Amino acid sequence: MKKLPFDLSSRKLFEEYASYEKNKGAWHSFIYLYSFVSVSTLKTYLFEYKDAFFYTYVDNDCDNVFMIGKKENCDVVEVLKSLKKEFKNDGVNFSIKMYEDNVPFKSLPYEEDRDSFEYVYNTSDLKNLEGRKYRSKRAHVKTFFENHEEAVFEKGDISKKDEYSEFILNWLPKRIDKSVHEEKLAAVKSLDFMGEDGYKSCAVRCDGKVIAFSSGLKLDKDNGFIMFEKADNDCKGCYAFINQSFVNEEFNDTLYINRDQDIGLEGLRQAKMSYYPSSFKKVYKIK
Repeated sequence: MKKLPFDLSSRKLFEEYASYEKNKGAWHSFIYLYSFVSVSTLKTYLFEYKDAFFYTYVDNDCDNVFMIGKKENCDVVEVLKSLKKEFKNDGVNFSIKMYEDNVPFKSLPYEEDRDSFEYVYNTSDLKNLEGRKYRSKRAHVKTFFENHEEAVFEKGDISKKDEYSEFILNWLPKRIDKSVHEEKLAAVKSLDFMGEDGYKSCAVRCDGKVIAFSSGLKLDKDNGFIMFEKADNDCKGCYAFINQSFVNEEFNDTLYINRDQDIGLEGLRQAKMSYYPSSFKKVYKIK
């Protein structure tokens, strides 16, 4: 196994393997993962193995391996069995995960990794917020406008990148821990890709000041992905407003919106469930 650095030199190979996957998820995005890897203190690496490609991060002396993609004729069962044997022979503690699409359910033992499930919504639901189930969301948007009549939605402008960075870095969350700090740094790092085809971003201003920012990607023609979303917690309804506006302005032609995982945080899970996902991009651990 030849380990490759997770840097820009590996982007072409990463995206080649990701392109083989028909149903794209968050971890098929080089930009998204690279933004986190660039600011993380964890050891990471990529590797190509028997017509499959993997991303790995090392945490608590465990190599956490995730399959990014595979070639059409790849024998997934053989790859996983061989890979597990190689790790064991090298005395490496490891964990292998993959999206549901690639799991050989009939051939290998597995278990759901609920904390890593990605939330997928119908674009039309997030655009329109129609029906009784979205009544509270519509109320939040209305409240935001009533309290901030001067608020303006702004498509991402690369010339204002420094302003966006400053807002993200100064954003104060309701909870403060290492993961929140790294997420803010990753969000700023992702701004390096502004201007690339498929990268989308937006901001909300009030009296000329940025009070919310969001960024995302077009994973493919049908799937949009919201990478980062931050808003002033004192501006009630701001999250609901930027959520709906961003989808309407930049992902209007998609069928689905992926809003990433909840990493096991109950508050985040409740927030994501409140928008009624149409499905989950499921992740499984291979035993």
